[in-house]
Formats: sequence, structure tokens, C-alpha cells
Amino acid sequence: MKKSITYLVVFLFTLASNKAVSQTVTANANAIIRIAGPLTLTKNTDLNFGTISASTETGMVIIAPDGTVTTNGGVSIIDSSTLSAASFGVFGPSDTSFTITLPTYVELKNDLNASMGLYAINSNPSGSGTLGPTGTATLLVGASVTVNASQGEGVYQGSFEVTVNLN
Repeated sequence: MKKSITYLVVFLFTLASNKAVSQTVTANANAIIRIAGPLTLTKNTDLNFGTISASTETGMVIIAPDGTVTTNGGVSIIDSSTLSAASFGVFGPSDTSFTITLPTYVELKNDLNASMGLYAINSNPSGSGTLGPTGTATLLVGASVTVNASQGEGVYQGSFEVTVNLN
């Protein structure tokens, strides 16, 4: 019996000493997602080359995004009161960057279907921009137009698409 008790004590001691000490710990994490508000683009001002005079020589009128106007060749500006770069308001989530896509060429036509080419369309900011702390930015667009020698009179018009995308 004494031997049995000894075995029992040894067994219980062995069992107690082999018992692993278990610990459980936990931590929490937050799940966060930001849904960007809508992005909008509003035209404020059209791209306007004013009233020009064509000659027997081909010429160009260039309006930079900052509104600076340059002419060369056989054109002269008769009325500059309406000259302007195009202006757009960009609205969306504050401090968010966006990309700008512009066309490479636009055909301008008059009511007699005569045409002129609008090209070198560029912007400020160029390629991409950032909405400010209030979620706004101004996008200015300029371009060049080629006036052919003895270009027919009339109002030449065409529309072009400006696209902005949130990054």
C-alpha cells in the first residue's frame, strides 16, 4: 500500500509538473474606409480666340492657359475683348489628386462647313492636379488654331471634352 501511495504521489507530481501554463491575450483593431465624395467639373469660361483677320498667308493664334495670346503669320487680332483661355472648376474631396485628359485635335467649323484645326491643347495644371483644402481647384485650358490663307469669314465653333479622374 505504501508503494501504491508512493506511485500515486509520483504520478500526481509528474502530472502537475507537466501541465503547461496557458495565457490568452487579445487586441483590437479598427476597420477604416473613406468614401470619396462626388467629383464634379464645371465650365466657367469658353476658349475664345476673339475676332481675327485672315490674310493671303497662313497664320496661327495661340492662347496659353494663363490667357497670354500670341499670333504669327498672316493673322491679326481685330477684337481682343472676348479673348480667353477656357476655365473649369474642379470640385471634390479635399487634398485629393486628379488626372486631366484633353483632346489632341478639335475641328472648328462655320455655318458654310469650312473648317480650321484646334490643336496643341494644354492645361494648367498640366496632366494632373490636386484639390485644395476646401476641395476645389481651377483648371485652365489653352490651345492653338491654324488660320488658313484667305480663310472664309464666319464664326467657327467646335466643342471639346475635358476629363478629370480622381487618383
